[in-house]
Amino acid sequence: MTDAVYVTKSSDDASSWTSAVEFNGTERWSGIDGSLTYITDNTAYLIEGYSRGDPIVRAIDTSDGSEIWNAPGSSIEPETAATNTPDTVYVAGDQLVALDTAEGSVRWRYEHGDAESDIHVVSNGTAYVTLDREVVVAASGGEELWRVESLSWPNIHAPTDSAVLVTDQNHTRALDAVTGEQQWVQPLGGVQVFNNSDRVYVSKNGTFGNQSTVSALAVDDGSEIWSIEVGTEVPRVKVDLDIIGEENTTNEHSIFIQVDERKLKKVDSDGDVVQTWVSEEEIYDFLVDDFLIVSTDSGIHALDSY
Repeated sequence: MTDAVYVTKSSDDASSWTSAVEFNGTERWSGIDGSLTYITDNTAYLIEGYSRGDPIVRAIDTSDGSEIWNAPGSSIEPETAATNTPDTVYVAGDQLVALDTAEGSVRWRYEHGDAESDIHVVSNGTAYVTLDREVVVAASGGEELWRVESLSWPNIHAPTDSAVLVTDQNHTRALDAVTGEQQWVQPLGGVQVFNNSDRVYVSKNGTFGNQSTVSALAVDDGSEIWSIEVGTEVPRVKVDLDIIGEENTTNEHSIFIQVDERKLKKVDSDGDVVQTWVSEEEIYDFLVDDFLIVSTDSGIHALDSY
């Protein structure tokens, strides 16, 4: 964030607390119970008590750490990730609730019975939720718009203008955003979405000595634009995106792929590898901003990504 560094730490008993640290290293506030899940310039949203089985969402004032409101729930999403100060957040738990960000008052609620729920993404007032790790539901205004059942551990990804992309353990599906009807399906899992574009990137894990692959698919029909092999050492591939320019109106971008425990590759939008980084340590996570930010045991490293 522009005003401070926000850090969540966990203890051996699975409890967690969050602190805000000024850029000169002094603590603004510390020891606030809960794990940070989402933040704006004015409000931090924490989940507390998840490991105890009685989770709540806490809205915290970023200036002093005081609590603004709290509500039952195990996951939270803002109205839209593109808005830094949303007026609605959505909380999932034993029901789906849309809350006013200022005071936590209920705008609407959708009751889904005894199913275990998790909210994945919100777009244009519609919340996309999984139930019991096998059902995808779209809900808005307290009403269920549609549902798709018999999936295996589904994940819902940021929707395009017309479709919602859903991955389970073995497939990637494009579902119509209005009706939930399947537009296309591919036998590939592990999707990363390039929003506001005509394509989606999908990884397929290598098995029985086969190479892992990363493929670019057309969003409108699922057809393959290109596919590259990225190794077999680790049966997982992570894709991240560095968008060139302020608006995503072009396919001029780069794809950053973790191909094994210590190696990252940069691929251009045509599927050609243009750069490779090899770390001396295991890479736990990475992201791309002005630099390629990599997390290892020794710390966080900023690498030149251009």
